[in-house]
Amino acid sequence: MEFNILYSKNDRKFNSKPDDIVTGTLRFEPIRTDINDLINHLTQGKSISGSLYRNHHRDTKNFITQQIFGVDFDGTITLDEVNAIVEDFGIMYNFGHYTFRHTAVEERFRIYFVMDGEVQDPKLAKHIAKAFHEIFERKSDRNALDAARAWLGTNKTHFKGKLDNVTSVYSILEFANHKIHSRDRCQPRSLLPIAKVERKICANSYNPIKYSYTKGDNCTHLEEDENYDIVTVKNWKIEDLMECELFKVFYEGRGTEEKGNKLIHGELVGIASNLLHLEGGTKLFKECIGKNKAYSRDKYDIISYLKRSPCAPMKFTDFSPFESDRNNQFQSLSDLIRKRGKVKIIDQSAKQTSISQIEATERLNNAFDYIMSNDNNKVYLLEVATGLGKTERLKNSQGIVMAFPDNELKLEQYDSSSLKPEDKIITPSSKGLFSTAINVQIEKLFSIGRNNQVMNLIKQIASTKKSLVGIGKVTKDDIEKAKSYLDELSLVSSKASLNKTIFTTHTRAIFSEYQHETLVFDENPLQHLLEIKKVSIDDLRKFSISEGGISIIEELIANASEDECYDTPDFSDLLNRIENIGFYLDIKTNLFKFLESQFYIKEGDYIHYVLNHVKQLPKNKKIIIADATPPTQLWKNLLGDRLEIIQIKNVKYKGTVKQFTNRSCSRVGLKNYHEKIASMVGKELCLTFKDLKDYFENPCKEMHFGRVRGSNILSGLPFSVVGTPHHNNYYYKFIAKICGLEVKEFTMSEQTVKYKNKEFRFHTFEDPSLRQIHLELVEGEIIQAVDRGRLIWNDVEIKLYSNLPIDQATYTIT
Repeated sequence: MEFNILYSKNDRKFNSKPDDIVTGTLRFEPIRTDINDLINHLTQGKSISGSLYRNHHRDTKNFITQQIFGVDFDGTITLDEVNAIVEDFGIMYNFGHYTFRHTAVEERFRIYFVMDGEVQDPKLAKHIAKAFHEIFERKSDRNALDAARAWLGTNKTHFKGKLDNVTSVYSILEFANHKIHSRDRCQPRSLLPIAKVERKICANSYNPIKYSYTKGDNCTHLEEDENYDIVTVKNWKIEDLMECELFKVFYEGRGTEEKGNKLIHGELVGIASNLLHLEGGTKLFKECIGKNKAYSRDKYDIISYLKRSPCAPMKFTDFSPFESDRNNQFQSLSDLIRKRGKVKIIDQSAKQTSISQIEATERLNNAFDYIMSNDNNKVYLLEVATGLGKTERLKNSQGIVMAFPDNELKLEQYDSSSLKPEDKIITPSSKGLFSTAINVQIEKLFSIGRNNQVMNLIKQIASTKKSLVGIGKVTKDDIEKAKSYLDELSLVSSKASLNKTIFTTHTRAIFSEYQHETLVFDENPLQHLLEIKKVSIDDLRKFSISEGGISIIEELIANASEDECYDTPDFSDLLNRIENIGFYLDIKTNLFKFLESQFYIKEGDYIHYVLNHVKQLPKNKKIIIADATPPTQLWKNLLGDRLEIIQIKNVKYKGTVKQFTNRSCSRVGLKNYHEKIASMVGKELCLTFKDLKDYFENPCKEMHFGRVRGSNILSGLPFSVVGTPHHNNYYYKFIAKICGLEVKEFTMSEQTVKYKNKEFRFHTFEDPSLRQIHLELVEGEIIQAVDRGRLIWNDVEIKLYSNLPIDQATYTIT
């Protein structure tokens, strides 16, 4: 590497050391040269100063900047001893030379260090000179610490260190403080001020880094490294640490082959920074130091010094000489223990074998024939790989009810069905059907939970030519649309539709009566069967006041403890006498569904609640739930013996999934390190959380977690999936209540999980029954997102950033 060095020079030659008076008369002109020109200048007996000065007058008060530092030795230490010290600290001077007064008996020499940036403060320059003095055991010339020092040239031999090396200002100050800290019995009173050193990028400078104790102009701060979660790791085993080869050498009291009988200082600092995060790590570090008599006393105190301001453990790549450590997917001792991101296949012989598309399609056809031939009222959970064609087969079957998650998918699948128009019916939607005033009123009723009142309103519209309260005059078009809407609903539920296939939504399928014997839910209907909403406490109080102050509501608000799950009181009498209150109160949240709920939880200014509609599923019909990623354990708890599970999954991908597993990429995690993930994703299309799309350059506008099922718009496209989606904690409290699970604590922690023949670290519930449900729900959302690429048919690569490993992925640690 070639670089230019900024310093000051004087062209007067000397063959012997001049007295101080002569030296004081020398003027120094600023110059920028390469290192060889600098060496030539000095070996001609000419002088330099490492600093630049205003008016070229060598005086500390005129100091401008300094990049090169010289360290003088006047017979107190040999060059071999100096070389041993620089090797121990992992630093290296660029070159050196013997001085005028050097003799065979007393070695007198100077070595020069080119720093990695310009020092722009004379106090800092003096501290760096003092730092070198400390590093060299205080055996350098203590009178040569002035920032305005002049260095005479020589007529003696010069020697080279590493010409293209630059030495870190920060490291020199740190290394010196290690020595000072130990010498002062671990007291901070004499430490050099490092924390004030500001490292900055200056766009208008030839040199990218400038060091100062004060802020400069035209500079931007370097971005800080990602915050590290400083946690003390407990219950570790020494064998876990032995996977780091350098630690093994240290533990056994040995040294590396390259460096001799001990580890160098930087290697010890790296190990100490890692052991600092282990319970008992400080004691272990000192015990290991004690195994090797070659270590000086100050090495014991390295870890004590690091304790002063705990930071992230250094990565193995930054201090270990061993290739195995540098290539290890885990780059700290903490990660070796916790195996952050590592996925282990528990039993290779039990590893599930992928099946071909042809075999999977044959199994799917057989499953349909089996289900349709059975005359029973079972619920068949049909777990089928995405893209295999379950929806295609179902929507083209005659004489069933096909339910989809929303009206958009219902309409899409109706239009694409190959059934003849006379063989299929689609249920009408009231959304946006009428004139503006009516649509606003309908939306208001839905938003506050008065769904039944919507039907009553439409019936009123169909039978009147007068004005309605809150709406005004009803138009002729509104009346005709209302009549048509009711006629279509009547047809759907009549015997005349028995041989036709009805296309409807999950919600309507749950609450409507049909003549058909088979009801099919395409995709997961859980969010409609277990309906979780919230109402504001402010709305509850408005309602209570309007009804004359209902004591049961006031007591509920006053007595509910935060995050506790309670049975909702019986509001049936109140519901029976409520008429049009929703039209008149300024209610903004879903109040009325709360009055029908089963359980509730208070959280801040809101009440979260759940309505359990599983009991609404018709008991005299055959039901098919066709979903690629169902939470099977939850379905077992909800449906018991009525449930039969048929699985056709693990169909071999034609495409590939590359999964990065060492970061969770949860909502909370992404808020801390989204910039790093975004830089990895780059310009590639990204599917992530709805509220975090702005973190990425090219987010998918149409889809996000919670809204991916059934869509084909990404089929055959390469894209990234970023996230590990979790439900709120109250969701699982509701699940536990509904399923009758005896959960004493809803505590979550990072733990080693064994799930589907894989072992990995994951933040989940400590309760085993909830853990299983949690893992299935999270996994389902991730697979749904990944499989938007329809990988069983398309040869594309999907990149997945999540620490919950999915099948058929290649796991990678970044």
